[in-house]
Amino acid sequence: IIGSSIANLTKTMVLGDTVFLADLVVDIMDRNLYERANDCRWWALTSDFRKIMEEDFINEENKLKMHKILAYINDLYTVYTNLFIYDTNGVITAVSNPDEAYLVGKKLTNSWVEKTLELSDSSNYFVSEFEQSPLYNNDYTYIYNAAIRSLKDEETVIGGIGIVFDSTSQFKSMIEESLPKRSEGMIKEGVFTVLTTQKKLIISASDQRHRTGEILELDSKYFVLKPSESINEIIVYHGKYYALGVKCSKGYREYKSDKDDYVNNVYAFYFSYISDVADTQIVKEKPYALEKDIVHEVVDNSMDVASFYIGKKWLGIDANYVVESISASEMDSAIQVETDHHFKGTILYDDKAVAVIDIRNFIKEGVDEPYSEIVIVRYGAKKEYIGLLVTALGDIPEIETSRIKALDEYVVGSNTLIKSVVFPLEHEKDKELLTILNIQKLDKNLVQPQLVHF
Repeated sequence: IIGSSIANLTKTMVLGDTVFLADLVVDIMDRNLYERANDCRWWALTSDFRKIMEEDFINEENKLKMHKILAYINDLYTVYTNLFIYDTNGVITAVSNPDEAYLVGKKLTNSWVEKTLELSDSSNYFVSEFEQSPLYNNDYTYIYNAAIRSLKDEETVIGGIGIVFDSTSQFKSMIEESLPKRSEGMIKEGVFTVLTTQKKLIISASDQRHRTGEILELDSKYFVLKPSESINEIIVYHGKYYALGVKCSKGYREYKSDKDDYVNNVYAFYFSYISDVADTQIVKEKPYALEKDIVHEVVDNSMDVASFYIGKKWLGIDANYVVESISASEMDSAIQVETDHHFKGTILYDDKAVAVIDIRNFIKEGVDEPYSEIVIVRYGAKKEYIGLLVTALGDIPEIETSRIKALDEYVVGSNTLIKSVVFPLEHEKDKELLTILNIQKLDKNLVQPQLVHF
């Protein structure tokens, strides 16, 4: 019970950590991208941009002036690879990055240009899909946009400003900030994080196996989480067990909130390695009754039953007769005894030579795996000992005597070693019954004849 409680507590803590760290990633991301939404709107209000873009013809001097302003801003805000201004036809008129001066005069045909030019006021912005763009060396990124409005009439849109987010380096930094580190600053082994869109498209990842633009092949249930919702569980992924925490982004302040028209669910997947599937033995719940029905307080009219397994057979003895269990490796094997004989050897216990017997043939049970324990049983007025070879030990449940039903010898025969069975509860009807052995019959049918023979 204690072991199970510790295991459950550990599982809860590990899975809880995965959600916490997944939440940390998307929280850092939302706070960062909130600033990007603010930047494009703020820079769209630049008076020089509004004056120049309102002119019917923009000369080279004014184009250079806009370029210098954009370059100055970009030098301060290195999270962008380029800032650019375009007119109402989508034609780029100025850029911040001199290496991309060739873009001036090029017409943008992206849908986000049209959407930006339709924005109703200066509090609005528009963001492209996370997609490949020639404005970002044909890599995947977000481009944040805001409308440039006339100084004479705020209702009139005269152009737009676009800012190209350096997603490759920035998302990588966000993820690395959130990953647990060792004392020397190195990221812990066996953990990694993946950011994706709702369409499973990978935005960024901390490991080399998951590349931006690829699809994260996981169950679709993770990608229907709503903002701020999370899930955690242990999964099998690429032949390994991972503790997985998933969190859907929730926005920051007004960004992606009810007050914002922008909807873009991003999902953070935090993986924490547990073990390789091939090297892991999973102990499944045994199909026996009572294992979840242990009574922890004293119950009137009850009996403690020491249970054990012989093969797959679940057996028990009144716990009052059981002294302890000893490793089967300590038994001295019998010499010149038939293979099928129930007497298998002796063990020294309490300064006495105790006979060790194998009852598999008397309960009609095959045993494939080797015996691991000897259950020492004490019985009778003289307190004699006998050892029973068992495959594994079980629980010692306290069972109400009303559930213990004696077997009629007329039905099962007088030579059986079985005394009674424990009737299962309603929810246990499809499980194996606990069968209680008769100590007196063990002595009468197996031990005493053996003593006379020797």
